[in-house]
Amino acid sequence: MKPWRWTRTGLLLGMAVLLLALALAARADSAHAMIREYGLDPDFAATLRVQMIGNRLAQAAGLPNAEFQIINQRELNAMAFPDGRIYITNTLARSVTDDELAFVLGHEITHITEGHAKNQITRATGGAIFGALLAVVLGGSASDIRAGADIVGGLTYGHYSRKDENRADAGGVRLMAQAGYDPKEAADAMQRLIDAYGPGDAKVPVLGWFASHPDSNNRKNRILELADQLENNPIQPLPPPLGVEVVLDESARHAQAWLPDYSAILLAAMGEGKVVSLNPSAAMTTITSVPAPEPVAQDTEVIIEMDGQPEQAKPEPERTDDKQKDVDASKEDKPLPEVTVRLPEVPAAYRIVLALRPIPAGGAAQVEDAQGTAVEATLRWTDLATGMGDTITAVAQTTEPVPWKAHEQLPDPTDARKLEDGKQANIEGTLEATAVRRTIAGFAEVIKSGGLVDHSAPVTLRLSKGAVRVNDYVAVVRKDRVVSMVRVTALNGKEVTGLVLWGAHTWQRKDQFLPAQ
Repeated sequence: MKPWRWTRTGLLLGMAVLLLALALAARADSAHAMIREYGLDPDFAATLRVQMIGNRLAQAAGLPNAEFQIINQRELNAMAFPDGRIYITNTLARSVTDDELAFVLGHEITHITEGHAKNQITRATGGAIFGALLAVVLGGSASDIRAGADIVGGLTYGHYSRKDENRADAGGVRLMAQAGYDPKEAADAMQRLIDAYGPGDAKVPVLGWFASHPDSNNRKNRILELADQLENNPIQPLPPPLGVEVVLDESARHAQAWLPDYSAILLAAMGEGKVVSLNPSAAMTTITSVPAPEPVAQDTEVIIEMDGQPEQAKPEPERTDDKQKDVDASKEDKPLPEVTVRLPEVPAAYRIVLALRPIPAGGAAQVEDAQGTAVEATLRWTDLATGMGDTITAVAQTTEPVPWKAHEQLPDPTDARKLEDGKQANIEGTLEATAVRRTIAGFAEVIKSGGLVDHSAPVTLRLSKGAVRVNDYVAVVRKDRVVSMVRVTALNGKEVTGLVLWGAHTWQRKDQFLPAQ
């Protein structure tokens, strides 16, 4: 028997398998990769608007784990991931009305609830495998294998079938009607695409939203037909959200520049569309004008059917690198229009009072003796109808001493008016914002449960990895979702005793216990 030897094809095939394993791992976290590539829009008003509308639609769809974020990308685009994450580009977020935005987000939510997004990931992964193996068969190098996986996988990802797109259109129209938006406005959203990209045809690859692009005019007509049906046979609407008055305690007045807006976004995101803050300053932002989206240049050659005969469409002339840089720079420099945040007309159902104060880090007796800095946020809530209420307390701390007030902790104090952009921490990376976020997560549990939640009984767990101190938090992760947050009160090696801030009190065999960020 001859000894087995590595051949060039064998080496390349092994390399392909390794690259594919890495690609599959990367696809599992492709949403985070998108944030790393583009960054997030740090604007309070735009984010609040998307969160308020998106989570109302998610509530109508029965999708409690939905997350909505705006990425810094100048296309008219939106995309959904199977785990409930939905991303919309900042251009699209600012180019449509509330009703049109409701249709866009409802369309993407339907891709998740109908399983289209999951199938799309599977097709993209299959395409990547095919592309890599094809490169091996053709004798390609390692870079050819990687390119083959990226090209074929990329062409597959982001292109839903005609059937899936039509079902998502119908689902988006129904969800927007259920959430209280005008379903006829969905046709206007489609018209914006027609204005930007042309009427389209399924055989013409188009950049941006509705990438597979069955004929937009036909889709617009179907949307109008469905809107007429809903007008004649209305869907049972969602109950209106509950209004929440946010009051800053005297100890938190220094956070006036950012805390009302930040709290409003957290309430919209964590409250699953059931509550809305009544007094964020971002709601005062007004829109001046919305520029029409510029047509997207088609740099590739496409086939267009005319009268049954295919005709070659001439590609646009290539730009020089210098000219392309000038075009890209002009797009980056052009400011995006402001957005309008319209708060629903609902009475106040709850009042929350937020307080902030420094405490000793790591459970030390005195602030001056502590290693690091710690901030404690306290949220006192009251049900205005019943007078029932409670107090929720949370801590955020560091091992190094830093200024505890957010506007002092940030290198540039103006960053207190910016959310995290995915590439550098702004207000969301500060101790104050982290502590407030944790208290509002506890209050959101009260909203979901409809009343008081008792977390007074201590729990025990064994840390899966990492290290924590007293007053740190441990996240209980179950199937890639955080299901509980535990504040550490005592330590014995890896054994942790603590109090649940919100979430589950009992653990499952495959749960992971990790230091919370």
